Amino acid sequence: MRAQATTVLPFPLAEVWATVSAFDDIALWHPLISTSEGVGGGGPASGPGRVRRLTTIDQHTISERLVAVDEGRSLTYEFVDSPFPVTGYRAAVHLAAADGGTTEAWWVADFIPDDPRAADELAGMFTDNVFVPGLKALGEHLRTCEPVPAKSSPSGA
Repeated sequence: MRAQATTVLPFPLAEVWATVSAFDDIALWHPLISTSEGVGGGGPASGPGRVRRLTTIDQHTISERLVAVDEGRSLTYEFVDSPFPVTGYRAAVHLAAADGGTTEAWWVADFIPDDPRAADELAGMFTDNVFVPGLKALGEHLRTCEPVPAKSSPSGA
């Protein structure tokens, strides 16, 4: 099953990427996450293998592992542990430069519902309650905070 949301953010790609790629810092901008912290997992702070632990505003705990990073373009993560009745949950935030110095953002997740009859409900929940408000809040965060300097790639380039 797939859940997805898209938006165009009125900020340059490098600025959006600097915020999105700070994997451990999602609580700074996502309205449903009250705390987020890196808990290791064998990868660097924003590199594959990194695990973050999130606490939601309703006190649920979610652990997510960063699976892949396409520098400046996308990051992919998966659930390690979550309260949601799904398996194989893997999500990605994709970014692309758009006209006028804006950035198009897609947040997409694929998963298998534990109960196939709940597939549409779960897809709607991830889309409407996680991705849409998250992308909206990302834009609001970028509007109201100081720009985060773009990170250099792990090779120093």
